[in-house]
Amino acid sequence: MTPMPVQLKSRPAVHQLCYGSFLQQAVEFNANLLAMPLKDFGLDSEAEYLRLYASQVLGTTMAGGVFEELQKQGANALPVMAIVYVCPSDGDPKHLEDVATPHLNTARNVLSWNSGGALVPFAILILTKIEASVRLVRPRSGHRYKFMFGDNEFQRRVQQVMVSAEKDGHLAFLLSLFHDALQEADTLFRIARLFSCLEGFAYKLKSRDIKSRNAIRELLGYMGGCEVREIIDGKERIYDPIEIGGRVRDKFFHGVSFEDADLLLDSQFMYREFPWLVALKLQDFCESEIEGWAHGISKGLKANRPASNSCALQ
Repeated sequence: MTPMPVQLKSRPAVHQLCYGSFLQQAVEFNANLLAMPLKDFGLDSEAEYLRLYASQVLGTTMAGGVFEELQKQGANALPVMAIVYVCPSDGDPKHLEDVATPHLNTARNVLSWNSGGALVPFAILILTKIEASVRLVRPRSGHRYKFMFGDNEFQRRVQQVMVSAEKDGHLAFLLSLFHDALQEADTLFRIARLFSCLEGFAYKLKSRDIKSRNAIRELLGYMGGCEVREIIDGKERIYDPIEIGGRVRDKFFHGVSFEDADLLLDSQFMYREFPWLVALKLQDFCESEIEGWAHGISKGLKANRPASNSCALQ
């Protein structure tokens, strides 16, 4: 059994419990940050859900012992670890979590690199000097309904994307990029990933003179500039999510720094205060382009400008 690091019970601290990757021993990143392997989740809940699905939905009865055997097979599945950040000073739980989150996120990504698998947070335990609070981390999922005219239209549109993805490896790859972007916990990283997804749809629109941002604006039909309006605290904000997304992607992927002053005032405000709304707008753009590509109406399918090596990374 892995020895328990002495910092594990320190206060104040934030503990993030994650599943999905194996950690062979405790890791101390520094005096304030560590990771500790815990008992595997196993697949008991999944096996029980499968049993209920078979019996209640399909009316099927399995031979005795089948589901117990499944539970045994999954006993060491979904390894669990705790990533712990010991805070330098005390505060209320929200403040402590805000301070710890950047450190926990980076540690999680480093551990994914080490283990070769994705880590999914599922719970947070916050210890102040005198009390403890807990919460579950809800997965990035929801019960979203898309407005469509009847079930037949819903079926038709989803089926068309499926048929196209099976035939078109480029669309299948961009769907994979989009899927990964939706799972990204860091909002700015999610913005960069979504921009890269849009860039994949706009690659034929790029040329020596038309770089990624303008190619995406053309793809989306915003030749005169992409202006998105949001009412925030009673004030209208007009910003360009493509400009923000491109600069964020360039910053993290190409190492191109930028200052807030490089953005227009409302774009500065959205980037600083409401980046999640920027990510949501880029997500909307991606969803529209996925469907447009599948139906053969995306502008990205119609152009074929000669690309140059000089614009490939811009």
